[in-house]
Amino acid sequence: MTSESVFLCIIIWQNYLCLKDCALEDSDLTNIYGITIGNLENAKQNLLKITEMCEKPAVEYAEDYLAVKTKACDENYYAVFGQYVLTKEVFEELESNIKNNKLERGEFQLTSALDQVREKFGLMGYVVDGTSYDVGLPEQYIKTVEKFYESE
Repeated sequence: MTSESVFLCIIIWQNYLCLKDCALEDSDLTNIYGITIGNLENAKQNLLKITEMCEKPAVEYAEDYLAVKTKACDENYYAVFGQYVLTKEVFEELESNIKNNKLERGEFQLTSALDQVREKFGLMGYVVDGTSYDVGLPEQYIKTVEKFYESE
C-alpha cells in the first residue's frame, strides 16, 4: 500500500473501540492483522463508525476495499490489535460460531465475532494519542522489549 497505514489498538466497551494509530512501515503486515474500515465522524477525525472488519486480508483486497478516507483526501488503513475487554454479545457470537463450526483459515476468529456484533449493534472506534507496541509475534515482542530497554 502506498498510502499511510494505521494500527488500531482496541478495547471494546459498550460497543466502542479505543483505537491507536501509527504508520505501518511494511504494507505486507495487512495480511497478519484484522483490518477495519469506516467513516470518520467528527472534525478531529478521531471517531470512526466501523462499517467492516476483515481478518488478515490480502494486501490487494485492503487496497481496493479497506481504505478510510480523511478530510485531507488521504487513505489510511487501520489494523486491529490490542487488549480486549469484551462484551457478552461478542462471547455469544463466538459461542454461535463454535457451535456452528464456523471456521476461517482453520480457526474461530475474534475479528469475525466483532464484525457480527458490529452488524447487529454497531461499533464505534476512538483514536487515542500515544505509542503502541505489538507483542503478538516473537519478532515484534523482541523489538518491544528492546525499545523499553533503550528508554531506561
